Amino acid sequence: MKVLDNTVMPVFIFSLPRSGSTLLQRLLASHNQVSTASETWLLLPLLYSLRTQGIYTEYWQKTSVLALNDFMERLPNGKADYQEAMRQLALQLYTKASDDGASYFLDKTPRYHLISDEVCELFPDAKLIFLWRNPLSVIASIMQSFADGKWNLYYYNIDLFTGLENIIHTYENYRSSSLSVHFEALIKSPEEELKRINEYLELEDHSHMDLSSSQLSGKMGDPTGTKLYSQVSAEPLGKWKEVICNRLRRRWCRKYLERIGRDRWLAIGYDMDDMIAELNAVPMSSRFLVSDVVRITYGTLLPFLSPRSLKEKAALLPDFNKIYPSY
Repeated sequence: MKVLDNTVMPVFIFSLPRSGSTLLQRLLASHNQVSTASETWLLLPLLYSLRTQGIYTEYWQKTSVLALNDFMERLPNGKADYQEAMRQLALQLYTKASDDGASYFLDKTPRYHLISDEVCELFPDAKLIFLWRNPLSVIASIMQSFADGKWNLYYYNIDLFTGLENIIHTYENYRSSSLSVHFEALIKSPEEELKRINEYLELEDHSHMDLSSSQLSGKMGDPTGTKLYSQVSAEPLGKWKEVICNRLRRRWCRKYLERIGRDRWLAIGYDMDDMIAELNAVPMSSRFLVSDVVRITYGTLLPFLSPRSLKEKAALLPDFNKIYPSY
């Protein structure tokens, strides 16, 4: 059993999937004071234990929450005691998973966008890094990495819409105590960005850029970039233009940008008009067009094909229409 001499401080990277968080994680993990694991997902079940929505269990989650609330009334400080116990549990596990001498444990779990506010509340002293990437690159990378270039975005509505809104909201609330990093800047000027991050984390500067020295333990995370790149490369910047290759995809992306809204994009450092202009300049083809029609139709019907009650399926309809623009 590892003896806990000093508890490490957590560092959280908040980002959407396919935003370059694994690259940033590998860069930071090359510092001897930063420990990490590929992805932990540790806080999701802990913080969801008090949620009645978004979780389905055999033991009936809503009843479980009622019981927990009843139990917390017996605690001297109520819910605060329960949250403190969760915090201490996580800190002990982070510390046990860290290398000797580490000051930080870096937890990079993209789906933390679902609990970003709660994570910040639970760890008021944690270091928070918000990582942003051109949304067109995120969209293309999701399809390229998880579906061999085929349309599959209906599986990632929770990330592209709810997740993005959550992260932007959390960033605006914690802007003064967090650090904002753009993927594009990270791969164009990695030394400068690492210097900014080191200053934020109060670490001695390190410019070690050999990614092969920071292999991540665990089965989760992104194996794609890990296999392809042993050095920071600007190659991914224009790859989205190869994936967003037909008019249907371009139309969806344009509507997505407009749906999120100019103000939200500007808040995280992207100009919507510039992105749309760049999108309109990409040469179009008929590649994937037929399969995209089939897959988009399937995605539209998917909420009604899932094994839920008719009442639950009907309740999905307004949210689904709000999320998915018409084609």
